[in-house]
Amino acid sequence: MAWTAPKTWSVGEVLTAANMNIHLRDNLLAVGAHLIVRKTSDQSVTSSTVLVSDTALTMAVGVSEIWKFTFHVRYEANTTADIKIAYSLPASSQIDAAASGAMANVSSLFADQVWPAITTTDASPIGFSGGGVAAPRTLLIDGTYIGGGTAGSVTLRWAQNTSDATATKVLTNSTLWAVKLA
Repeated sequence: MAWTAPKTWSVGEVLTAANMNIHLRDNLLAVGAHLIVRKTSDQSVTSSTVLVSDTALTMAVGVSEIWKFTFHVRYEANTTADIKIAYSLPASSQIDAAASGAMANVSSLFADQVWPAITTTDASPIGFSGGGVAAPRTLLIDGTYIGGGTAGSVTLRWAQNTSDATATKVLTNSTLWAVKLA
């Protein structure tokens, strides 16, 4: 990747961390090599096990791109409803991911779960347990997106694992961090 606007220095000008950091930041942002998304409001699902697209935790991907991503999902779910997670992705692409969190319907068991070679939107949703109302939990999902011949978006999708009248929420300040590898 080439620098977008090379910095030229004048004779006698001192290179400081402040102006070098600004130059690096502006160029890294310009080439689109990384992405950070923060959810700015809660999103709720009530009495439904139908997967919905998260309104913030999504990233645009190009043809044949490869991305390393991490979803840091802050959620709140009733112990009856829990939460299930899946992804939408462009045709002919693949996601390999693993999550660390509390397993659904298993009291106090934290474990890693994997999505190996997901190639279809909403394939293999995995349930994670809720801690109850006003008891937020955190779910960390690390993975690799391997693009195929179609551009589009990779989006976290979620719903209640068991339908319940108490809302399941993905909370403000959940984040998506991604780095384009190729």
